[in-house]
Amino acid sequence: MFFFPIFLVLVLTLNYFIWRSSKRSRTMPNFIEDERLANAARKKDIPEEIRVYVNKEALPFAEYESGNPKYAPLIRVQKAAEAKIGLEMLKLPHGMNNIDIKLAYGVSQFEYVVRLEENYENCVMALIFWAEQLYKAEMFTQAEDVLKESIRIKSDHSKSYTMLCDIYVKLSYAQKLDELFNAVTNDNFMEHNHMVRNKIRAYLARGKAKMEDNS
Repeated sequence: MFFFPIFLVLVLTLNYFIWRSSKRSRTMPNFIEDERLANAARKKDIPEEIRVYVNKEALPFAEYESGNPKYAPLIRVQKAAEAKIGLEMLKLPHGMNNIDIKLAYGVSQFEYVVRLEENYENCVMALIFWAEQLYKAEMFTQAEDVLKESIRIKSDHSKSYTMLCDIYVKLSYAQKLDELFNAVTNDNFMEHNHMVRNKIRAYLARGKAKMEDNS
């Protein structure tokens, strides 16, 4: 009896690897053909709607005393954000893999497109890091401006929304929190990532409940 569970596990494991092997053998010819077509794809225009432009005027750039230790981290993240918001950026449709990129825009533009997508991701993270430092410095209005711009350029990071929720709760901005909650509970909000979407919705729901309890 002791050996039966071990035998069962071995059988199930063997069956799993056989299934994976058979699945790979079925899909490999299609993959090879797709890769061949992708590597022969000609250059195509990149649609304007996937290009990303940050509105620098909406961001709270400010001069701080470089010798003040309180502002040293803030100066650093502000400079990092400023360096990234002017870069050329693309936000690709969700789920595109390397083959999809080559087929959509041409193999000759593959590295260019990937670099611009990385620029976008780095820019969004730089804005979030900046907002975090503004929040720590209790510069909540400025942090709000940065987070709203990250959302405007379609950030997929939960912190863009959860930190904004924290600001609205802290400042008792009930109407702004309601507007944000309505935006994230829209049916079209972050359809491509249910895990992050649900995390954001749950966080904002708790924020609304907390604000109601404090009122």
